[in-house]
Amino acid sequence: FHVHLYPMQVVSPEGCDAHEYGEFYDSLSYMNDYRHPDKPPCKVRMNFVDVGGLTALHCHMPQHEDQGSLALIDVKGDHPVQPDYPRVYKCHGDGPCDEPREIKACHE
Repeated sequence: FHVHLYPMQVVSPEGCDAHEYGEFYDSLSYMNDYRHPDKPPCKVRMNFVDVGGLTALHCHMPQHEDQGSLALIDVKGDHPVQPDYPRVYKCHGDGPCDEPREIKACHE
């Protein structure tokens, strides 16, 4: 399981398999399904700060994505929203690549 941009903190007291209580992770691998009916759910929390707008939440297993484990979250609030168009920057080799460059749309 993975959420783009936001790390997850494990809050299940016993942890979640190899994922320890209180630690932050980019992705989680935890199985509690019909083959493991007594296994408790893995509880996590996320702090949606710094970046607003749409982000993806999904499982890295395609068969799970196909069955609904793929969605978008729209983070609202006073956070800067990432643009929905590609950002291309000029890099001069002597500093940060922070000068935006205009690019033509595909239909132009």
